[in-house]
Amino acid sequence: LDVSIYELRKAVRRLQLQEEDLSNRIRSLREHAKEAITVDRNKVKALALLRRKKVLEDALAKRLEMGTNVTLVLSRVEEIQATND
Repeated sequence: LDVSIYELRKAVRRLQLQEEDLSNRIRSLREHAKEAITVDRNKVKALALLRRKKVLEDALAKRLEMGTNVTLVLSRVEEIQATND
């Protein structure tokens, strides 16, 4: 049971790191798209960046959902362990 808890905690941390990375990449794409419009006046480039941003937002939503599910499982496993101790 301790190994399971350890593995679930690792999975939660890995998902958190992925969420942070995706959030940073989304922020960067948003800034680059804004720059493409305001500075470069390049609508095609801006739209391509926004499409890429949308893909990353979808991936982030899935990671957030997985993180929630894994956290719930971890809580349940810890609860079971506490009642067995």
